[in-house]
Amino acid sequence: MSAASPTPSRTRGVYILGNDVVLEYAIALFRSLRHYSPDIPVRLIPYDARLDRLRPWMDRYRIELHSDPDYGFFDRLGDELWGQVHLGHHMFRKFAAFAGPFDDFIYLDIDIAVLAPVENLFDEFSRANAEFMTFDNDLDNVYRRTAWRDELERTGRTRGFNAGAFLAQRGHFTRPELRALLDDAKRQRDNFVYQYDQPFFNFAVDMKGLRQVRLPEFNPAYPDKIWGDQFPILQRDAAWRLLTPGHRDAGKAEPLIHWAGHNGNDPFPNRHIFYHFRLLETSWLERLRYRLADQARWKVQRPLHAFVAWLKKSIAQSRIGFGRWRRSLRGSA
Repeated sequence: MSAASPTPSRTRGVYILGNDVVLEYAIALFRSLRHYSPDIPVRLIPYDARLDRLRPWMDRYRIELHSDPDYGFFDRLGDELWGQVHLGHHMFRKFAAFAGPFDDFIYLDIDIAVLAPVENLFDEFSRANAEFMTFDNDLDNVYRRTAWRDELERTGRTRGFNAGAFLAQRGHFTRPELRALLDDAKRQRDNFVYQYDQPFFNFAVDMKGLRQVRLPEFNPAYPDKIWGDQFPILQRDAAWRLLTPGHRDAGKAEPLIHWAGHNGNDPFPNRHIFYHFRLLETSWLERLRYRLADQARWKVQRPLHAFVAWLKKSIAQSRIGFGRWRRSLRGSA
């Protein structure tokens, strides 16, 4: 009897959602990803058609453009769920990853930097025998505090994960399944917090009952949060670690950092990590120029713009007050 052929290994890959608007975030993510995982296949799901500035960077870091027969299908899920057309509903396009070529994949929002090889995360996913693996939980940014949510919590059917980073298996959500889930979600819409795709994404995973595992619960060596507002996260002993004194996760290595809630146009915490990867492979002169311009934007331009706005408002209010005073004088004459 001939020996049985070995089971083929499962394919692994990374999906990112982005466009030209988030170019600076994208460069930092591309560089961090290729720094730690130079050979992992990576695909970019287009947020929309604005990709002209992003394409040269995709070529440079071997990021393939992911194609789908109808991205508009996912956009319409959001428009129909929320009863309005909104650019933010393009976030629903991340569902396209479930029909992509990778057996196991990690999805990353563009406002993330990779802080360790993503292969380690795939290994954890495999060991956990999970269908869906998450990082940060925040149920209050998924479902409103209602009796419906209380019942989901009581029966262990929801965790309230942040949908900006997760690992999953291909094939879990087909278009017909998503349509059926949308019909159910519309009946529960009053229980949802308006966070674009996130409540529906949680709803889809919760209602389908996927084997869901949260990484820090499966392996406590990982910190409870990858959220970028934890401060400080610094390099120590060949890893990026949370070094907040007295924090329960102090010293643990962060696999990713996610600046959720920041649009890149504000001086978000741990910005030194963004600088580190955004300016990787650049000359010292370019690094100096970039950081000086960036600091000027936060410390000079923004306060100046705020002062000018305040001054204009004050002048307008003074004119209104002066006009009222003159009219009162004429009325008393």
